[in-house]
Amino acid sequence: MELDSRFLVYSEQYILSLEVEARLVADLATTSIHPAALDYLSKITATTAGASSLRIDLDTGPAKAIATETNAMMAAVAN
Repeated sequence: MELDSRFLVYSEQYILSLEVEARLVADLATTSIHPAALDYLSKITATTAGASSLRIDLDTGPAKAIATETNAMMAAVAN
């Protein structure tokens, strides 16, 4: 009986702790990581556009990867 009660209490504390951490990670993703990724993506895009105007071809793969991963992160946070 007492063992069951302790298990329930510890399980509830663990679940609440996980919920708090999940909310914290989601908040961090939307308030810090996403804006920083967009800022970096903007800089990469501006650099690529400037180089393109000088007829210098740069690899756009990193910018596409950042955009893809950022979109995936925000989709995961939205769910």
